[in-house]
Amino acid sequence: MKLKTFVICGIAVSSLIACSNNDEIGSGSDSIKNYSDLVVNFKLDGSKTRGVIEDGANTKPIFKNTTVYVFSGNDEVINQNVELKEDGTSKDFTGKAEFTKILLGGKENVIVTANVGDGDVSAAHIDGRSIENIQPNENQKTLENIYYYGSSTLTEKGTNSYEAKIDLAPVAARVEVFGNVDFNDTFVKELTVDVITPLEYTGKYNDASSIVKPKTEKHGELWLDLTDNNYTSIKDENTKVVANHLFGDDVQKIAMRIKSQNYILERSLDETMIIFNLKDGSKSPIYRNMNNELAAKSGEKYIRITKNEEGYAEGDEITGFEPSTEAKEGFYTMVNFGTVAGEGGDLTILSNGKYEPGYIYRIDLGKIDWSGDQNYNSGLDKFNPEDNGTGTEEPAYKSDLSVVVTVKEWTKEHVIPGIEK
Repeated sequence: MKLKTFVICGIAVSSLIACSNNDEIGSGSDSIKNYSDLVVNFKLDGSKTRGVIEDGANTKPIFKNTTVYVFSGNDEVINQNVELKEDGTSKDFTGKAEFTKILLGGKENVIVTANVGDGDVSAAHIDGRSIENIQPNENQKTLENIYYYGSSTLTEKGTNSYEAKIDLAPVAARVEVFGNVDFNDTFVKELTVDVITPLEYTGKYNDASSIVKPKTEKHGELWLDLTDNNYTSIKDENTKVVANHLFGDDVQKIAMRIKSQNYILERSLDETMIIFNLKDGSKSPIYRNMNNELAAKSGEKYIRITKNEEGYAEGDEITGFEPSTEAKEGFYTMVNFGTVAGEGGDLTILSNGKYEPGYIYRIDLGKIDWSGDQNYNSGLDKFNPEDNGTGTEEPAYKSDLSVVVTVKEWTKEHVIPGIEK
């Protein structure tokens, strides 16, 4: 018995010695690891197309750093910094990493990231990273802070030789808000937008518990208070935009707070606006000035209106009549993003109501379907407090407005500079 035991142990020991030259049992893995070569090829697709996307001007994504990682389970095996290069024909961005004589068992994972963290190395993991980290700012504008990520398992090419092919993709969309809210000057003297914010967005990547629902007292990092100058600057779509980067699959919801000076109008006992029929055939609300004088408007003229027991009577023209106004403010939420053909028409609402990574959503505040008929009519769809009310005190998380959006791919299209925060 003793002899048999010794022989068996000896065989086991000799086997271990034979393996020790070039094999290693993986920690927590049943696979045998051998010194192997690995080639990793990856690309960022620069030629995606779809019907609503406009062709652009070949502006490139921005890569501060790109790193390839090899992981065995949760343990990092090795990493390598690489460079992404643009293919002159396909417009794809491609990269390659080669590793020689590293211990692999064939069950490893390869991860490629770009722009994750500062310095020369892009960190391997993006779960839990804050939305603040990917926003444009004064020092890092446009797309410079967007994370790119891709992963793959290994494919065996031959003895102790593996490869991995990875599609690198951005994890966020860019939302650009610009334009001038069109209003009906029969009811509104002047209007400005003083707050713009996305709603119900993910605060930390891949963390469903981090959804941000901004309120005025607790509004989150993407809430932007616009000065008068900033609102003026975004009226021209080629000058400035309100720019936010949002993680993919966030819902398409943008709130704005409108501040308006609305004319004080004569109303009936039930608060219905009174419309006066003038002798020239035109119709007008009845305005009131600070002296409590009443007037209806005919073209550019104000016609005196007097009130008597029988109702209202038309008088002569009043020169220098200035209707009184009252300040109103409230939030309006744009939730139905749609495209139109030409200057107006039926809105084709984007299908799933969520942002898709790698695209720019350009929201035009001057093209809002204020009538609510899923049709944008240029020159007719205008903010009107009589029909649209004065908004809500806090951002509303329900269906509200439809807005015209242009969708563009940022690997091909230029990016308008955002307002510096």
